[in-house]
Amino acid sequence: FEREKHATAAESNLQYADIVSKHKNPNDDLEDIFADKVRKFISKEDAEKRELKQAIREHEKLASTLENCERCFDSDKLDKQLLVSMGEKIYMSLPWYVGLQQGHCILTTMQHVSACTQLDEDAWEELSNYRKALTRMFAAQRKDVVFYEIANKLHRRPHLSVHCIPIPESHAELAPFYFKKAIEESEQEWCINKQLVSLRQKSLRAAIPKGLPYVWVNFGMESGFAHVIEDQDRFPANFAQEIIGGMLELNPNTWRKASKEKKPIDKVKSFAEKWKKFDCTEQ
Repeated sequence: FEREKHATAAESNLQYADIVSKHKNPNDDLEDIFADKVRKFISKEDAEKRELKQAIREHEKLASTLENCERCFDSDKLDKQLLVSMGEKIYMSLPWYVGLQQGHCILTTMQHVSACTQLDEDAWEELSNYRKALTRMFAAQRKDVVFYEIANKLHRRPHLSVHCIPIPESHAELAPFYFKKAIEESEQEWCINKQLVSLRQKSLRAAIPKGLPYVWVNFGMESGFAHVIEDQDRFPANFAQEIIGGMLELNPNTWRKASKEKKPIDKVKSFAEKWKKFDCTEQ
């Protein structure tokens, strides 16, 4: 009788469990599904909010950079009395300070672009035309030209500048060796990879991937090289000036403590008069 009693009780429990499972409230599963969806929605919403805040910060940072840029053509901070020539996307100006040599000038973009590797085809072609014209102009004065660009700390969105430094013909053959030696002797100071990328057979934009910081040097239009900057914080801002200044045996204060040009308008007029014959924007 006891065995039958226990058996009957066990069967009753099984039957009860079966009945409960059949009549389980479907809302229980729905609530779990809903809660899971809510968690996913909140997580997605939080991510979108973070992305939006990041985008706003980036926009505000860029707006501040553009507002305070001294090279953007439409900026109030651009010293327009230093302008020599204007193209469609590129313009040429003289530095506000006493340059390394008479004829020291700067090529840059109308719009805010941080490096030559980021230029579009039209801007790159126009920049090349300016370089060709400057090379011809200084060749007529029995001078060679060194072009250089230091594209460092691109995350700060600098405005690109390509400097043009005329040098005596007697120093032209030595210039590449001075730059090469400076890289090779840097040891571990600011460079691990000392390899120079030759630009004799290819352009800068083909040699250096977009987004990487670099130093670019060209000797006239014939040859040049580029080098990726690895330690951006330790890379010397006056790297090119130091080499050119040392090669020409200039006073280091010429670039370390640059003095303001006393007669900038006269300087611009003198340069413009020589440039007129070679002006690539008029051809």
